[in-house]
Amino acid sequence: MRAQKRVITDEEAALSVARALADPQRYRIMKMLAQAPASTQCSVLFRSVKLAPATLSHHMKELRDAGLIEERRTGRTVAYRVRFEVVEAFLDALEGDLLPVPGDDEDTE
Repeated sequence: MRAQKRVITDEEAALSVARALADPQRYRIMKMLAQAPASTQCSVLFRSVKLAPATLSHHMKELRDAGLIEERRTGRTVAYRVRFEVVEAFLDALEGDLLPVPGDDEDTE
């Protein structure tokens, strides 16, 4: 069953996602998670990104706080997945806020 689409309704939520994705390391982590099997384990991620554990933990917290990833703990294992519905909602917010409305391209001179 497909998750219900999340709508980013306020500017602060959109800015939170934008800030999280603006960091090159976090963007690479998101890209890696998006292309990886669902629920990629932290140990796999750690080996792939080659960051210090504390640095990776910080980046994962920023992504989680922005709502971009979800984590699931099983004992000492942590698995992550991208919340694609949040990414889609962010793109919808960008489109609604920043792209011109079709037919609204009159000169304002």
